[in-house]
Amino acid sequence: MIDILIPVLGRPKNAAKVAESIREHTKVPHMTIFLCSRGDEAEIEACKRAGGIVWLCDDDRYSVKINEGARINLFGFPSEFIFLGADDLAFHDDWDLNAIARYEETDKPVIGTNDLGNPTVIAGRHATHSLVHRSYLERGTIDDPSKLLHEGYDHNWVDTEFIETAMMRDSFTFAFGSHVEHLHPIWRKGPMDVIYKKGQENYHRDNRLFRERRRLWRERGR
Repeated sequence: MIDILIPVLGRPKNAAKVAESIREHTKVPHMTIFLCSRGDEAEIEACKRAGGIVWLCDDDRYSVKINEGARINLFGFPSEFIFLGADDLAFHDDWDLNAIARYEETDKPVIGTNDLGNPTVIAGRHATHSLVHRSYLERGTIDDPSKLLHEGYDHNWVDTEFIETAMMRDSFTFAFGSHVEHLHPIWRKGPMDVIYKKGQENYHRDNRLFRERRRLWRERGR
């Protein structure tokens, strides 16, 4: 079972599209969980119409929503995997089977998927969206085992810290055949909008924080 976490904010038109993509291309039993911001009424209503589970969060940030989503246990038994998703993704056939197969081959709990856009991702050296075996949740960030992602970032560099930490722990592998396409305007696969622009506002502050924190996992890896 996979909990597919989709943090959303201010893009109601994307909800039905990503939900349909998940339904059409995911073979493993799964739940789609939309992590919505309280008060974002148009988004909440769109996610309800799209299907899946709507979960309300008090914080707009991606990291906080993912951390909250990772703790959801609706039926008394947690799903074996969680997927760190977004609403600007197009899932391709067998993305889930190929990612799980890679986990079974390597026993490494953070499985990067191929976003078909970022050259570093395509080369297998990074991942923007990952499948995570639930056992990894116990490890958390480099300095807080209670949180999967560090919440100090506004938006950027969250995935880079997450992947570099997993690499340091020898817990990362990459599934080249697991295609979860990132329809981002930087790859000319989607239009720029106010949400993308908002995400870039604190890019340089986030980068400074990343560079400050990087020593935490680099020193541990020596």
